[in-house]
Amino acid sequence: MQPYIDAALAGLPRLERNAVSAREAMEDFMMVGLRLRAGVREADFALQFGGARLEAIFGPTLDKLLAQGLLERTPENDGYRLSEAGVPLGNEVFGAFIA
Repeated sequence: MQPYIDAALAGLPRLERNAVSAREAMEDFMMVGLRLRAGVREADFALQFGGARLEAIFGPTLDKLLAQGLLERTPENDGYRLSEAGVPLGNEVFGAFIA
């Protein structure tokens, strides 16, 4: 077991490596964050992505989902979360953030 642990700590064995673009990481952040009832906080997004603004990246998508009643602002008004109507349609909401 120890040789395997040592290899894993050294970055081995790896069969393949897939680079993730900044945009793809942002999309993943939204999909994972919106699965939580607390939703996605703007400050967390900015911290994760070097000060990027959530609305600057996903503004039209956020506006559309808000208008459809599938997203709502968090109670603290510092982010977004699924609305009660959006919960059963979560996969459609998450998919809206995929380019």
